[in-house]
Amino acid sequence: MIEREAAVRALRRSVPVLPPVSALAYVRALQTGDAPAHLVAVVTRDLMAPLSWVHTVQTVRAGSPGDGPTS
Repeated sequence: MIEREAAVRALRRSVPVLPPVSALAYVRALQTGDAPAHLVAVVTRDLMAPLSWVHTVQTVRAGSPGDGPTS
């Protein structure tokens, strides 16, 4: 029981958008091996760092051939 409470607290520190009830449900589900997909998605999104900084770049506007610096 104490380990579960510690896991919920640690999860809430790492994923603050997760409500306490959802954090408890997620930890309980991990113990049984049946975590709901929507909770897995939230936790994975917030805990997993991008593999490369390139994956975090967002295009502001699409370019076309000829746009860009000239040599």
